[in-house]
Amino acid sequence: MYEPFETAGGWTVGDVGDAATSGVWQRTIPLGTVAQPDADFTGAPGTACFVTQNGTPGGDVGEADVDGGKTTLLSPVFDLSSGGPYVKVEAHYRRWYSNHLGSELDDAWRVDASNNGGANWTTVETASLGDNRWTPVSVNLLALFGTPNQVRFRFVAEDQGAGSIVEAAVDEFELIAATQPPVAVLPPAVASSAVELGPAWPNPARGAASFVMTLPRPATVSVVVLDPQGRTVRRLVRDGTPWGAGRQTLRWDGRGESGQRLAAGIYLLRAVVLGQALERRLVLLY
Repeated sequence: MYEPFETAGGWTVGDVGDAATSGVWQRTIPLGTVAQPDADFTGAPGTACFVTQNGTPGGDVGEADVDGGKTTLLSPVFDLSSGGPYVKVEAHYRRWYSNHLGSELDDAWRVDASNNGGANWTTVETASLGDNRWTPVSVNLLALFGTPNQVRFRFVAEDQGAGSIVEAAVDEFELIAATQPPVAVLPPAVASSAVELGPAWPNPARGAASFVMTLPRPATVSVVVLDPQGRTVRRLVRDGTPWGAGRQTLRWDGRGESGQRLAAGIYLLRAVVLGQALERRLVLLY
């Protein structure tokens, strides 16, 4: 599940105890200030994200920052109860948090996760001092919950006093839940001795995809992603990297070499190992 927030996508604003008098979460194109981002993180044509309220163009920096209490952004409930067993369940998002302006710096950013739809919460991230930039965050839900069930997230920004400028934003939320592919055990006489590269999963993909490669013996590996013109846009495994025998999982996050999100289209993953070149096609969506 990939959510760039170009639509609301089932996310809601407001929770028990919210009392902020300004700076309430809204999904919009951010209006930049010294404390708030001037653009969402998603590359063009994306424009929107969730921010703690826009002020007016040219207005005072504290015109629409969080004041008077907390404001909460709630995700929809992600039902993972019918899947599994899972080998990986992770949440990824980009967040912006600023509280470094003003005389009081005692307001903290907080992110909580729930495994029962919001009845109980576990804090998965806090920040006591904002860094005023888009920051990537990853949460290992498999390690946190053991067996993921009704997963939900909430993002809390607050300002209990009047001495600081508090701004926050969230963009590019992604939930990855990967199950172990079934493995067929073959008799020794017919067991494969060839390198195998499985298909992309999911395909088409929004934001990230995985490939499973099996080596019959240790070898050096090179893996790149090519664009529709055959140009290398990402090196996933550098030339000559040693790998052991057995199954290995490759993951591509849909980004280029410098971290930029690539345009939608058809891409090719090419692996060179043991004198063989193996390729798998992937359709990247937005």
